[in-house]
Amino acid sequence: MALLLLASQLADLTWRMTSPKEPVLATGPATSREVTFDPASLQAADLFGHAAGAPASGENVPVSSLNLSLSGIVAAGAGSIALIGVAGAPAEPFAIGQEIVPGVVLQTAYADRVLIRRGAAVESLVLETSAPLTAMGGAPTGARAATAAPKSSQGIQTHGHNQFTLTRDFIQEQMRAPDFLGQAQLLQQASGGFLVRDIKSGSVFEKLGLRAGDVITAVNGQQLTSVEDTIKFYQQIGNVGTVQLELRRGGRVENLQYNIQ
Repeated sequence: MALLLLASQLADLTWRMTSPKEPVLATGPATSREVTFDPASLQAADLFGHAAGAPASGENVPVSSLNLSLSGIVAAGAGSIALIGVAGAPAEPFAIGQEIVPGVVLQTAYADRVLIRRGAAVESLVLETSAPLTAMGGAPTGARAATAAPKSSQGIQTHGHNQFTLTRDFIQEQMRAPDFLGQAQLLQQASGGFLVRDIKSGSVFEKLGLRAGDVITAVNGQQLTSVEDTIKFYQQIGNVGTVQLELRRGGRVENLQYNIQ
């Protein structure tokens, strides 16, 4: 799934911001931000919410007793964002320096935990563990098989115009491939959506129907206006079986459909 692969690149990234460096949520006018990649850190990271091994730091900080849950992290230094649920509510993205609940501020993000400041004390929230990607959604069944014999291109099956089938195992394999991070670049657009550019010829993104110059605007009818919107989708990917990607291409709107098995 194209957006899943693109969203995964937001985990453990180095961001080069063309707007001011202060970490903020997208509450004001959108600014362009170019996403660049740190291959070593991403390949060492767990992109689907598993707790990582030994944390880079913060392991000796006591775990908070607050009713907060950490379900996702984009570790990007001062631009880090954490998905935190408050009192059982759905997780929301919080930026470094942002208040989570009154008197509690997100201070630092690591690969497997974040630090929060609660008054004068510093406490930690540890990333929740989750089922492996290959266990999400169950094994493909005969009912999911296409009636017509699809064309296959290294794990991607094409069914007619702009329709594709791929497995969760294939997605995981692609994200662990040494050249995965160099296959495409994204640029957030001030008008909304993400410009896809510099797609490598023969890359998985090209095989999934994306072209340089496409602007991804929505997924399953939900508009993508910020990195936070993409992170929210990233949080939900384990429950997604079919994804429809809406994009602008050469002045017209096109839809790409992906079936996940």
